[in-house]
Amino acid sequence: MFYEQNKENKRNRPKSSDILLSIAIPTYNRSKQLKYGLNRFLSQITDDIKPLIEICVADDCSTDDTPAVMKRIVRDNFFIHYERYEYNIGLEKNLIACTQNCRGKYLWIFGDDDFLEFDDSLACIISLLKEGCYPFYILNRTRRSFDLSKKISENWMGLDFSNNKIYPRLRDFCSKWGIISIIGFISVNIFEREKFTAVIPDKYWGIMYPQLGMMLEAFANHPCLLVTRPLICHRTQTQEEKRAALGEKSTEKDFMSNYQRRNAIYFSFRLIRFINALIDCGAISYNELKTMREFTFSNILLIEFILKNIELSVLLKLGDDTRDWQMALTFYKHMFLKDKYRGIYLYRLIRNLKLDRGDLEGAIKIGEKILISFHEKQDYEAFYRIAVESQKKMKFALAHTAYIRIANDKYAGYELHAWALFKSGELALENGNEEEASNYFKSALRRNPNHTKASIFTTSHDKKLKVFISPDSSYAEDDCIPVKMELTNEELWSYYFSYRFPDYVAFYLDEHFQEENISKLLNLVVNHIAPDGAVNINIYNKDLFSFYFEKIKKLSIILKLHVNACDRKEWIYIKKKMRKNFL
Repeated sequence: MFYEQNKENKRNRPKSSDILLSIAIPTYNRSKQLKYGLNRFLSQITDDIKPLIEICVADDCSTDDTPAVMKRIVRDNFFIHYERYEYNIGLEKNLIACTQNCRGKYLWIFGDDDFLEFDDSLACIISLLKEGCYPFYILNRTRRSFDLSKKISENWMGLDFSNNKIYPRLRDFCSKWGIISIIGFISVNIFEREKFTAVIPDKYWGIMYPQLGMMLEAFANHPCLLVTRPLICHRTQTQEEKRAALGEKSTEKDFMSNYQRRNAIYFSFRLIRFINALIDCGAISYNELKTMREFTFSNILLIEFILKNIELSVLLKLGDDTRDWQMALTFYKHMFLKDKYRGIYLYRLIRNLKLDRGDLEGAIKIGEKILISFHEKQDYEAFYRIAVESQKKMKFALAHTAYIRIANDKYAGYELHAWALFKSGELALENGNEEEASNYFKSALRRNPNHTKASIFTTSHDKKLKVFISPDSSYAEDDCIPVKMELTNEELWSYYFSYRFPDYVAFYLDEHFQEENISKLLNLVVNHIAPDGAVNINIYNKDLFSFYFEKIKKLSIILKLHVNACDRKEWIYIKKKMRKNFL
């Protein structure tokens, strides 16, 4: 798996009995960030610390200049060891593989883009480890943007720095902070290496946190110290940055593709399997899980977080394994056998299972049972989604019953009331009953005057339909219905204007609008406005105005549009059919 990169340094390394701390860094294609982090370590490794420390960098077959960067660094630092895989094994496997050659008493798995926050961070850590009072240490952290231009948090856990906090057992810490939110982040944990490596990782593969399962199995019943001062910094990537960095690796593609897909795949059934393994080894119990909240997941209960993700897996059509569903049902039955109130989670699970299996009648029946006993917003939203799915499957009577159930329930909220009434209007149109449909649309608008589709549908045909389209709907022209959507979202253009094309469309263009999308935008305009419809494009930047006007003018010839400009107000007018004095 490895080939050796610095054999001479390996011969010069101190005896394993002398090494207090091994820092294991799994890396892939982050040579710049890795170099920055290592230089932060090197600036703090004084002569008295050098014999006590080793840094082991495990390269997952990077395609950038990581080998060249590491060759220069290891040449002058005997305590740094670099190994590179002959092929890519993926982040999850590397989180464990990077520890295999470590020899210190304590182990610190450290992110390749993270770094020491303060100039004395390492000295503080070494001092604590020398005292040797605890087998497990947890570090508070700061957070910065990936390019370090912005500090997101100076104190991620919101702690008082005056005193470190002792927890009798690691599981006690998890009961307060969760199992993923804090210690799931690799760079905050320092622990006794031999206890960790004695755990077999096989049962913890699958959620991208194998080290977390091993830590909990090894240290759940051991004391730990929470170091309140944020000694390390966590670089925080946007979703796009994560995809760019790791998303093309087959082992990380799903995890990095988008947050919804990640949660649906890794934090639904797989997370239950992961937790079951911890329950089997005595690292956690059902009673602890009942009240355990996840600090960074909106501070919701872990079991609720899992259920939300199971529901998401159903919506994304990812939860189709009968064994997974049986495992989940058993998990929630065990947990809530004697707890009627929290049985709602079991009902939700069964509702999602029936929806996944296409049993819409069953899903509606269980969903209604939930609404009778509980009045949670998420359950009304789920009930509404089942009704929509029923409408898509042309089970109109079932959908109509569900919509009316929502519309007449005071706990559902005015927004869902409006949507349920609007969808009932759509069903009436399907049946050719325009008068009934109109009444439903008007009722929807009364419940929610800002309901966009209801506003469109209730505009009489003898009156011009005028809309203003904006991504944030923060501004609209007088007499225009505000429509919140991205200008080039073809699906939403069809969604809003399938019933009736607008007679007048207005929107604005700014420097963020991409030039290559102009042609697509004009085609959408042509295909979604009335035959005599007009478009008003607002551009408030004079330089942009000239640029867009010339571009649109050229395209208008192809699309047979009439284009005119008003330089004084910086508007561009477009009309689908030429008519004298239309301005």
